[in-house]
Amino acid sequence: MIEIVRETIEKHRMLECGKLAAAVSGGMDSMALLHVLMELCAEYGVLLCVIHIDHGIRGVRSKEEARFVEQHCKDRKIEFMLMQADVPALAKKRKIGIEHAAREARYALLESAALRMGADRIAVAHHRRDNVETVLMNMIRGSGLRGLRGILPVNGDIIRPMLYVGKEQIEGFCRDECIFYINDESNEDDKFVRNRIRHKLLPNMIMSFGGSVEGSIERLALNSAVDDDYLDNAAEIAFEELARWEYDALAVNIEAFLLCHEAIRHRLVLKSLERFEIFTDIQRKNILDIYDLCWKPSGSMLDIPGGITVHKGYESLYFLRNSATVADTSLPSFGEYSFDWGTLILELCDEIPEDVTLHGKDTQYIDYDKLVGGLSIRMRREGDRFFPLGAPGRKKLKEYFIDRKVERFRRDGIPLLIDDEEIIWILGMDIAEKCRVTDKTKKVARLFYEKSKLGRDLHEGYRKGTIYAGTGGDPYS
Repeated sequence: MIEIVRETIEKHRMLECGKLAAAVSGGMDSMALLHVLMELCAEYGVLLCVIHIDHGIRGVRSKEEARFVEQHCKDRKIEFMLMQADVPALAKKRKIGIEHAAREARYALLESAALRMGADRIAVAHHRRDNVETVLMNMIRGSGLRGLRGILPVNGDIIRPMLYVGKEQIEGFCRDECIFYINDESNEDDKFVRNRIRHKLLPNMIMSFGGSVEGSIERLALNSAVDDDYLDNAAEIAFEELARWEYDALAVNIEAFLLCHEAIRHRLVLKSLERFEIFTDIQRKNILDIYDLCWKPSGSMLDIPGGITVHKGYESLYFLRNSATVADTSLPSFGEYSFDWGTLILELCDEIPEDVTLHGKDTQYIDYDKLVGGLSIRMRREGDRFFPLGAPGRKKLKEYFIDRKVERFRRDGIPLLIDDEEIIWILGMDIAEKCRVTDKTKKVARLFYEKSKLGRDLHEGYRKGTIYAGTGGDPYS
C-alpha cells in the first residue's frame, strides 16, 4: 500500500511543501493515512502535523475520538490541533442537510487550522471506494462531467495520497501494522445517501456485474476529468474575452454569451459565480433561469444562492453581490468622510487651480459661493431633477440616467451630493450647472470621490476555490 501512495505522491508532486497537515478523524482510513505519512514525510523531509475536527454531532463519542487522536499524536511527538464545530446549528441556519453542513464546516476548519499551524497543504484520507461512491452519488443527482470526474487527487491545497488505494488494502495495512482506530457508528446509518450507496447499491452492482465494476467507474471518472478539464480551459478563454469588471459588478456580454455552445455557457455562469467565491449550492435550474434572463426586458433581475443578484442590463448580464446602500447623511463641514460604498473628500482650495475645467469622473471643482445651506449625501428620490453642467436646462434624474445609459440596478446605489436647494454632484458623474467655476468665481471647492475597494479586491484578489469531494461542485441537479 505504501508503494501505491508513494507513486501517487510522486505523480502529483504532493509533498513539495515544507509542512503537511493530516486530517485525522480516528477512523481506519485516516489512521492508516497518518501512519503512511509518518514514514513518507520523514523520507521527503516534510514536517507533519495533525488536525482533528469535532463536528459536534455525536456528543461524548466525539470527545472520545478527539482524545484518542490527541494521545496518539502525543505519544509520537506529532503536533496536534483540535477544531470544533456545531454542525447541527450550521445545518439549521443554512437550511441544508447534516452531511452538507459537516462537509462545509470540516473544510473551512481544516483551512483555518492549517493556516494557524503554518501547513502548506492538507492531506485527507479519501480512497478508491470513496471515489467510486462519489461518482455514483453524483450520477444519482443527475451530474454533469464535473460530478462524474469524482474526487481529484489534488484540489487546491487539499491532497489525497490514498485515492488509488483499495479499501481491502487499507484494512490489510491496519491489520499488518497493528494500527488501532475507532469505528464511527454514523458510517452504518443508512439515512445518509452515501451510506446507502456503500451498503446497498455498490454491493448489489458488484454482485450483479462482478468485481470489475469499481474499476469501470474509476475509469469513467478519469475519462470525465480529462474532458471536463478541456471544456473548463475553453470556458476560461471565453470568459476572459466576454466578461469584464465594472467596479463591483461582473458584466458578461449577452450577445457573445448566447453565441457560445451550451456546454461553455454553463461553465461561464459557474466561473462568474466563482469570482464571488460561490462554489456550491448552484443547481441546473439556477443556470437555466439565468439563460431566461437574457431574453427579458432590461432592468429584470434574478436572485442566486450565495447572496448574488444577476441583473439584465442593456447589453450585459451583471453579477453583483448584495451590498450596502447609500443612507441619508448630513455633512456638517468640509473634510473626509468614509462610507461602506466609498470615500468622499470635500476641501476648499487656497487658490483657484488651473485645471478646474478638466472635470473628471471622480474629481470635480465647484464655485463654493453658489452653495445654499448645508451639504448632505443621499440616494435618488421620486421626482428628483438635475441641471447637469453644460446642459440647456433641468431634466428628471431618471431621464439623465437613461441618457447616460446607467443600468437600472445601478441608479439607486449612486450617491448624490446635495445642498438645501438641489443636487450638486452625482458622484462619479456630473456636477450641477449652477456650481460652474467661472472667471467671477472667488472660492473654489474640490470634491473627490473614491469607490470602496470591493470591486478591485474581487477582481485582483480573486482566489479560485476548491470543490470538495462529495459535492462534485456540479450544478446539474
